[in-house]
Amino acid sequence: MSNPYQPPAAELQPAAGEGSRRLGEPARCNAGRGIDWLVDGWRLFLRAPGMLLGMSLLLLILYGLVSLIPLVGSLASLLFWPALAAGLFLALRHADEGRSVTFADLFEPFANLAGLITLGACYLLALLLPLVIVFGTLVAAGLLAAMAEGSASHMDAMMSMMPAFLLAGLLLAALLTLVAMGFVFAPILVHQQRLPAIEAIRLSFVACVRNWLPFLLWGLALLLGFGLLSLLSIVPFVGPLLLLAAGLLLMPLSAASLYCAYRDIFWC
Repeated sequence: MSNPYQPPAAELQPAAGEGSRRLGEPARCNAGRGIDWLVDGWRLFLRAPGMLLGMSLLLLILYGLVSLIPLVGSLASLLFWPALAAGLFLALRHADEGRSVTFADLFEPFANLAGLITLGACYLLALLLPLVIVFGTLVAAGLLAAMAEGSASHMDAMMSMMPAFLLAGLLLAALLTLVAMGFVFAPILVHQQRLPAIEAIRLSFVACVRNWLPFLLWGLALLLGFGLLSLLSIVPFVGPLLLLAAGLLLMPLSAASLYCAYRDIFWC
């Protein structure tokens, strides 16, 4: 079995236009950097707030339209997610470098899709695997059969197995967290650094393992902030609109903070 902490098989080279910046092995950051990523991400967002919000709205509309297509729409959204994520990261890079941000940034990765489509296929398979594991566990335990039969005796037995359902849910959450760790930085590594999909997934996973505590604080702070913003829904009349605006802000802000984390972890 290969060591996941070994140096990358492919030499990490700056993409065109990167100048003298050098991409290195994922660094280990202090726990407090998780909060700093959010603060720096907010500052980065403020460099092009209108365009970044517009891109986020466009992405939501695109995903909404694609989801209307049964099955094919869901598969397409998963396959093309890395390309759209790479486009958003490219816009954030331009904002970080003081360059203009345009809607063309969002679709620029589609000019060279091979690596990103491969990454999308890996993402689709990585999402299916936890579902198969958990579903197979429930089938083996006979819980799904009890639910299907629906008789009182079976329902009573099923209620006694609620801890097993809870355990299955926790297992699914843990497996999906591992998937997220492997793909959070992968789109930007494939697109901007021209790394192979598998190598990008490995480096992204290693980066998250080495920085699990900063990411834990980052996630908790993000959840707390969104939880507080959700209180806007109780405002009469305009509450739902305010909540929608807050949710729309969450996408570019979280992406900007992740870009700052990428810059902090990978750039020497």
